[in-house]
Amino acid sequence: AGDDVSSRPPGAPADADYLRGLPVAADDERPGTPVAGLGRAVEEFSGESLAAVPATGDWTAARLTALLDAVTAVTADGPVGVLAALWTGELVAAATPVADLDAGVRPGPDWSVAHVVALWGSRDGPFGPLLAVADTYPQLGSPDLGPGLHLQPTDRVAVALGHGGGLVLVGPDRRRDALTAALGRRPVGVVEATDLPESCQSAPSGTLRAVDRAERDAIVAALRDTDGNRAAAAAALGVARSTLYRKIAQYRITD
Repeated sequence: AGDDVSSRPPGAPADADYLRGLPVAADDERPGTPVAGLGRAVEEFSGESLAAVPATGDWTAARLTALLDAVTAVTADGPVGVLAALWTGELVAAATPVADLDAGVRPGPDWSVAHVVALWGSRDGPFGPLLAVADTYPQLGSPDLGPGLHLQPTDRVAVALGHGGGLVLVGPDRRRDALTAALGRRPVGVVEATDLPESCQSAPSGTLRAVDRAERDAIVAALRDTDGNRAAAAAALGVARSTLYRKIAQYRITD
């Protein structure tokens, strides 16, 4: 097949050798590599030293935040890396400055294809958490972070995953049983923090400590008193809005 400019982001050079012989996805709006196949490829290329467990389902910003808070926490067994197979047409432009994202600016996407990126961190923002994305294309970089690195609103990433994509959780092979067991307890839908083994959790489990229950109840009361206005609730509680958003996701509080 010839070079297709739309298959790469603006400014990225053609790579005919890379494109030659690749199959064409039947549906342009679905990631061409199923997450199960992506996970298996990671394991094979690592010489079976890594476990790569796929996670699929109905993605929301709250569920995605809870899962990432759990699996990216550094534990005694080491961190878990996260690959995301998604549709780039739902993301904001990679070069958007952090200040603009914090101001709620959401410019259109750089390109619209099925793509795989790595999620490597998060940052609180006034309009909710921003996920740190590492891309194979250096052209997709933020002026604040560098080539191939940019921030994306969590809600945009959740929608981008909804085009038939998903996550692949990657960690040392010794963690395979723990991650597989978590997936096995939820055969349908996205894995949530409470589905993971305790050693992999950073979000609270189903049984909260007294101090956590008190904090959760205070947040619920503030939201109720402000008719669900999160900005007003944050002000009443004396916390930043980004902190309140994180706590709402952490305690799985629904409107």
